[in-house]
Amino acid sequence: MAELKIPLPTGSKFGERTATHAFLRELTTADIIGAGEDAEKCVLGPDKQYHLVLSPTLSGLHMLRRQIMRLEDAKGTVVIDGPLDVDMFFKLAPAAFLEIQTKAEQMDAAAQEAVERMAERGREPAAS
Repeated sequence: MAELKIPLPTGSKFGERTATHAFLRELTTADIIGAGEDAEKCVLGPDKQYHLVLSPTLSGLHMLRRQIMRLEDAKGTVVIDGPLDVDMFFKLAPAAFLEIQTKAEQMDAAAQEAVERMAERGREPAAS
């Protein structure tokens, strides 16, 4: 499984330690399903019926938190092992959060492209 080391532009303080790098891994099917389950909420609708709703924001956050393997300091010492708790995201500096999110999206896009290429491998172009 691929792993990606991401420098955090400003670092993020967790207690006395500062995380300067995040390590991401590829998402698994279990990660995606679990994130969806964590993002669901049962609400009472205007029709007085209960409905299961999914928050896209929470779904993305739960996928990202699972994708983070660990945060390390400048010496390479683990500051926090993943997956991160949602509360830990509130401690990330905005620049660090955006960098992690951007790199995770790039990693996901590359994995999707690899799957699409594999699906096309061996197929002959249609005869004209």
